[in-house]
Amino acid sequence: MAVYGLQADRVVTAVLGLALAAALWWLYFDGEDERAERVLDAAAVDRTSWLALYGFGYAFLPVLGGIVVFAAGVKNAVGHYGEPRPRRPRGSWPPASPPTSSGWHGSGGCSESAPSAPAC
Repeated sequence: MAVYGLQADRVVTAVLGLALAAALWWLYFDGEDERAERVLDAAAVDRTSWLALYGFGYAFLPVLGGIVVFAAGVKNAVGHYGEPRPRRPRGSWPPASPPTSSGWHGSGGCSESAPSAPAC
């Protein structure tokens, strides 16, 4: 793998992302279509189109949003694997790290926004 510039840890991250995507696919398409087909067959003809729209159309929009967010997260995890996380701006919530003896985020000085910062 080193010949192609691939690092083993990135390959493992990508494979785990694909495995998680396959597991989500399996959970989504795990035989519920037969139950939905039975319900649609048992429903009145004038309600069938609305049931199909609500069951397969509108209900799928949150799933599609989750797929997009998941894909962006996997792309970010693989693309930035091994890099240090960026620090949050001072005063953001939740804090990126707990206060230390040198102040928030290792500032090394006094800070009025840090409740446990050393006295000046």
